[in-house]
Amino acid sequence: MSSAAGGGRGVVAGRGAHVGGLRWLARVAARAVRTAVFRLGGLFVRPHRGPLPAAPARILVLQLQQLGDSVIFTPTLRALRERFPSATIDLLATPAAAQVYRKSPYLDEIHVTHGWQGAFRGAGLRKLLPLLRELRGRAYDCTITDLAQQSFRFALIAWLVRAPWRIGFDIAGRGLLHNVRIPYRADASWVDANLDIARALGATPASLREEVAFDRSDEERVRAALADAGHAPERKLVVMHTGANWQSRTWYPERWSALADAVADRHEATIVFVGGGGERAYVDAVRAGMTRPSVSLAGVTDIPQLAALCRMSDLFVGTDSGPRHIARASGCAHVVVMSAQDDTDQWAGWGRGEVILRSFPSCSGCYFPRCAHKICMDAIETQRVLGWCERALADARAREAEPRQDRIEMPPRLQGMAARGKAVLRALAQAPVEAEMPMPVARSLLLNQSPTGPGSGSDQVGGR
Repeated sequence: MSSAAGGGRGVVAGRGAHVGGLRWLARVAARAVRTAVFRLGGLFVRPHRGPLPAAPARILVLQLQQLGDSVIFTPTLRALRERFPSATIDLLATPAAAQVYRKSPYLDEIHVTHGWQGAFRGAGLRKLLPLLRELRGRAYDCTITDLAQQSFRFALIAWLVRAPWRIGFDIAGRGLLHNVRIPYRADASWVDANLDIARALGATPASLREEVAFDRSDEERVRAALADAGHAPERKLVVMHTGANWQSRTWYPERWSALADAVADRHEATIVFVGGGGERAYVDAVRAGMTRPSVSLAGVTDIPQLAALCRMSDLFVGTDSGPRHIARASGCAHVVVMSAQDDTDQWAGWGRGEVILRSFPSCSGCYFPRCAHKICMDAIETQRVLGWCERALADARAREAEPRQDRIEMPPRLQGMAARGKAVLRALAQAPVEAEMPMPVARSLLLNQSPTGPGSGSDQVGGR
């Protein structure tokens, strides 16, 4: 799991002042130049014009991105295995991705690469080349590169493996080295868009369900750790992940402390903090601000054990980071405190009760690793998060009793608009919304906030 940096309470500056005008313009200009170069280069690389392999014997899947990116690809991997049960399917992965797939029943072998990003700055080339030579010797029929790996460097790695078919997405010309280019559906979530790879190879995926495999030994280790920490099985179990890979995506320690105390007080819950070893200091700061006891498993659980912990928990609360995707894959109801960098629907998938809290300042979509003001996170108040946590915990017993189709909940002032047409509602909510539509996932998107609790008059709630 990624380490996280802390951050104090944001200071509201002028409209979009924290974006850093010159830095933002330089980034946009550089991206425009790269796009032009890639599209020009694409004129000299012809897509494969023959039929795709009906039954490839050897497939190499690239998973060289972050933890969450690996989790959202799991439905596609499952569909590939169902389509090609006799094929060899191997994985080229970062250490984080390898943890996600370590116990997956769909893979034959995992090749782990460390520090491969440095190869494109000259630092890690000597580490990468021997592995690429080994992979070329495996004579793969095709490589598969998913939507999270749309940068040119991923297409280059696939090309260096020298498989006859290189399957991936070509967005803004960056996939010019793929000779089988999957059209990108901008209106689909990344979970569903990735499945277009499997569909192109003849698969018929039946589910968006993500998964992180774990076994009984993982459950036993988690139960032992909880028992050692004093957790009583009859108490509710609430898991919190306070970190993120970027400082700009973190919430505030004092708000985490207040939230954890309130949930523990009102629901007689054991609060368990999780994260990587690099997040221990941040977790310690949160726990130091609490008045109620809590448990820290930061740096203790691996990914399968974290999945097992989420499966046995009543609620997960976290930032927009990898553990949030593990919670969803485990079927755990979860509340996400999300920055304004990403589109919420980009990550939509399968789940048992997903609530996403997000604000929309003028600087939305900045995608900066660090932010001095964090206006978007400052807008998400503790009481707002607590209200949704309480709703999720109150509904936990009903969810456990029987699977059911949840419905999107809307304040009365939006129900009339929804009845007059989805187009009006989309314009207001800035996200695909449908009133009273049966949903496999109860997702809630908070666009505007008030201090009075979920469902108040200024809330706009929607989902996929």
